[in-house]
Amino acid sequence: MLIRNQNVVFYLRSKKSATDKSPSEYVLEEVIKNKNLKDNRCFFIQATSPLLNETDIISAYKKYKKDKLDSLFTSYLTKKFIWKKINNTFVSLSYNYKKREMRQDHKLSHVENGALYIFETKNLLHSKNRLHKKIGTYIMPKNRSLEIDGSADINKLKIILNKKNNYKKKILKNFKII
Repeated sequence: MLIRNQNVVFYLRSKKSATDKSPSEYVLEEVIKNKNLKDNRCFFIQATSPLLNETDIISAYKKYKKDKLDSLFTSYLTKKFIWKKINNTFVSLSYNYKKREMRQDHKLSHVENGALYIFETKNLLHSKNRLHKKIGTYIMPKNRSLEIDGSADINKLKIILNKKNNYKKKILKNFKII
């Protein structure tokens, strides 16, 4: 969907870009080319991040401009110890496990939360990636960095919104994963 001058323009994706396995970059490139948006700035907002708000978008854009970035992603901070399994072996990604420090003293890591990306469309066309050249991040609170990937996440969202506002809970009552 494209928004121009407060008018909503719907874009019918091709069959190739409308599958569950279609990478976002493919869809973005298709829209940019077909709608002639090669010299624009894109604010790519993920529908799966419903707790992103207007202040986040404005503040992220201000950071993008102030830091003269080519691309920006939203993130939250964590002090968690992160591991990855590679060829049946666990590898520490965020610290030296042989010199384990207290978690409280562990350096903060940025976790990409997928809520918002800002980038120049011509750079996406060249790099085939939403993140390119000088990359920065706008830090969101962890409690608003929820990504909806399944029914457990919908339940978390319902709990969060119920705590904030009973009206929003009523809206989500009929929300289902398809």
